[in-house]
Amino acid sequence: LELYSPQTHALTWSLTEHDYRIVKNMNVTTTNGRATFSLADVIGRLESELKDDMVKLFKFFDYFSHIGVPKDAFHVLSMVVIFTHDCCDVENKEKLEGMRRRYLIFLFECISHSEGILGACNM
Repeated sequence: LELYSPQTHALTWSLTEHDYRIVKNMNVTTTNGRATFSLADVIGRLESELKDDMVKLFKFFDYFSHIGVPKDAFHVLSMVVIFTHDCCDVENKEKLEGMRRRYLIFLFECISHSEGILGACNM
């Protein structure tokens, strides 16, 4: 399954039944239960205060698609980045850091299975 394509600079998202009913009314093209959209497709539909964050998200996907992280690990890497103090206001920073650490360990294990331990350490 592909999340981000560096060739088209577009995200492909698997839709749930509920998602499908919503996007059907929004003139979004779907193929095989997935919606594909680029930054240009999304930016016009967002509130103004979210536009900068969406640009950052697409830049994040583009950057990490070029560093050679295996696709399976890319989803875990996204979770590692989300669970940071910079991305949200939290009441329990220790719990957040614990979750982030767990995802970092899982990311290392995921990369080491496909790239070997040396490859994971050098990535």
